Amino acid sequence: MRLPFTSTFLLFVATSLPAFSQEPNEAVRIFPLRQLVGDRYETLACWDFKNQLYLVRKNGLFGLIDAQGKELVAPEYDAFYFAGLELIPVQKNKKWGAFNRKGRLVIPIQYDAVWGFDDSRFVSVQQDSLSAVFDENGKAITPFEYAGYVSISQNKIHGRFAGQVYPFWRDSLGKRFAPEACDHCEPLFASYWRACREGFCAVFDPDGQQLTDFIFPDRSIIPLPGNRLAVEAEWGDDRYLFDFGGKQLGDSVVQVLWLTKEKVWVNISKMRGFLGSDGSFIPMPQGFSLSVDWSDRKGSLVKIFKQIAPEPGWEDEPMEVYGWADSRTGKWMPPHFTKVVFWNDKIVAHEAGTTFIFSQDNNLLYRFPGYVRLFPGAPCGTYRRYDHIQLIDSSFHYLTTSSYERIEAADWGGLLFTRDGKWGLLDTKGKEVLPPEFERIEPSEPNGQLLTVQVAGKKGVVDINGRTVLKAGFEFIRGIPGGNFAVGASGKYGIINKKNEVILPLEYDSIYIRSDGRIMVVRQGDRFGMVNFKGQILLPVEYEQLIMEDYGWIIGVRNGLYNAWSANVVGMDSFKYDWWSPEYPYGFIVKKDGKAGFLNLLGKELLPLQYDDIRRVYPEPGVYHVLKNGQTTVFKP
Repeated sequence: MRLPFTSTFLLFVATSLPAFSQEPNEAVRIFPLRQLVGDRYETLACWDFKNQLYLVRKNGLFGLIDAQGKELVAPEYDAFYFAGLELIPVQKNKKWGAFNRKGRLVIPIQYDAVWGFDDSRFVSVQQDSLSAVFDENGKAITPFEYAGYVSISQNKIHGRFAGQVYPFWRDSLGKRFAPEACDHCEPLFASYWRACREGFCAVFDPDGQQLTDFIFPDRSIIPLPGNRLAVEAEWGDDRYLFDFGGKQLGDSVVQVLWLTKEKVWVNISKMRGFLGSDGSFIPMPQGFSLSVDWSDRKGSLVKIFKQIAPEPGWEDEPMEVYGWADSRTGKWMPPHFTKVVFWNDKIVAHEAGTTFIFSQDNNLLYRFPGYVRLFPGAPCGTYRRYDHIQLIDSSFHYLTTSSYERIEAADWGGLLFTRDGKWGLLDTKGKEVLPPEFERIEPSEPNGQLLTVQVAGKKGVVDINGRTVLKAGFEFIRGIPGGNFAVGASGKYGIINKKNEVILPLEYDSIYIRSDGRIMVVRQGDRFGMVNFKGQILLPVEYEQLIMEDYGWIIGVRNGLYNAWSANVVGMDSFKYDWWSPEYPYGFIVKKDGKAGFLNLLGKELLPLQYDDIRRVYPEPGVYHVLKNGQTTVFKP
């Protein structure tokens, strides 16, 4: 049965290394590894979580192990460069080289410096004040010809040749990329580049071909199709349009909005419409604006809007009405709808209590009295007329004959509905998975495979197929890793598994769960302890405070004194500080007997406890003012 309608066509040095996990909420996973390696090492840090690499320290020197405790790099190096790179630069006896992630030395320890780059598989290697570029296999792809530091971005090499005033570019194979000299070079949109010298810039294409002279001010430049540039005005963010020869096109401020790499929207006095990469231009009429929200675009379609006077009886604020435009064909629908949604290959628009369904060619397919709502990412939606809501498919047929008070699409899949004030669950084909007999239904775990349901104030767990996992009988339930649940009943909290077996006795007065669910702070009376998702005791219930901080750190207080632990660090187990302030990712400010000091994230004392105060300098990152005897110095950990 179809709905009623009418159809119409219309460097860090490792001794001061911040040892934090790439994904700090997972840092607790290293606890079993600490037990595995025992006391073989002085410290243990999650160095590269994605690749399961861990930094260790022994006799003051550093090495690398994997998640099974296998030693990949022996602890005999003075420093490790920042993690997450294809190659891992290391220092020994003031010389640098690099290992790969399997622990093989691919660049020998003989160079003055080795730098890595977050967005590149290359490293810069320096020897005798000259630099070269090596790839992830340790192969030099350029000679030692750069003076000092070399930067790499978008696989383009930028450095200053020895004996020359200006830097040059090379591509990822070492071929010279741009023939002209520049003070600095940087990527622009769509793989274009700009080079600047003496305050003026030129534009280069992705192949290094120079497109303009050095005539544009050293400000924001946006390359546009058809040999045009939008250049930021000196006094603000407004932009003016120029051709590649430097001639200004028009007198008005330009609105520039990239839609795709092939199409851009521009708005200037005599030029308003869509520019194509082939230089073509599709003019558009005045009277509306383009939405800058990416969610208001689909393919070549983009939402447009204008403001109109408010309706009588409404507040004085003007209201917005919507339409759409096709940047490929230039077809457009004037804005007069109260809402427009791009859904699959159709456009859904609402006006005056009526829903209109258009094709992408602007042909009116259906007109419904009432309101059609389509769920993003789901092959269905709802049709509401008066107080009745029914489920429809993507062809606008009824999926069920039932009527509902409310239907909501859940982020984890499925459709929540209410009838007679009770919640139930449908699949996207309209089949009833859970009958409407629950006071609440919500996900019990992030992936939504298990749901917490509430009946008569008590909570239980069901799966998305409607099968009972835990009978309703708890005041609190939250799914945690390992298929377990943190639960509360009669004011006491603990952990059980899917078989309703007790993993951690329900004897705690409260439980605080970290966002990833892997560790929990528990309380008995006025004392705190810590457990993991398996119910294992990590810290006994004997602390006055336990605070879960960023980067996997736990701040503890016992007998009024502070200490900190991390899944990443062994040691630091003495309670000797009166005050403790995390300064991630640089370390900690600590105080004792009125004196301040600074520790790094490995617990190493960078500043001893002999200063009157240490304060962060805002907004500068990693800069502190250190006060002693009325004198202030700058400290950068």
